[in-house]
Amino acid sequence: KTGDWQVWQTVSATVNLSSGTQTLRIISSSPQWNGWNFNWMEIAGSGATGNINGRTALQVIDEDAISLPSINLFPNPVTSDVTLKLNNSYEGSYTVQILNMGGALQKQFRVNKEKGLTQTRLSLSDLPKGQYILITIADKEKQTIKFVKQ
Repeated sequence: KTGDWQVWQTVSATVNLSSGTQTLRIISSSPQWNGWNFNWMEIAGSGATGNINGRTALQVIDEDAISLPSINLFPNPVTSDVTLKLNNSYEGSYTVQILNMGGALQKQFRVNKEKGLTQTRLSLSDLPKGQYILITIADKEKQTIKFVKQ
């Protein structure tokens, strides 16, 4: 266990692939509030036919090229104000919602974001102690992060 919301688990899979270039995708079918973290990935070959040359076999895609959002919230646990950090290529308006663990809306904010890093301070001093979900919504993209209010 690494924090209030992080319990790490190693997942292994054996995949038999034909020769040639392959595309591996990690897709989550998890509901939005039961999200997960992708910490690292290792690809290893086995036997004479499973050798992998990391320079030619593995292509790392730039996050901005596929619009992967990045969200962070600190401090967590929160006592009054919290800083929401959004770091991606999106420019425009975000809706930020705070839900209790039952899914009921507690607070809502509007954040105007510039391309790249944007940090916004949100006042959560009037929330009762407990666990919450922060959801950011921009166009059709949603991201969630859980936090604790002390």
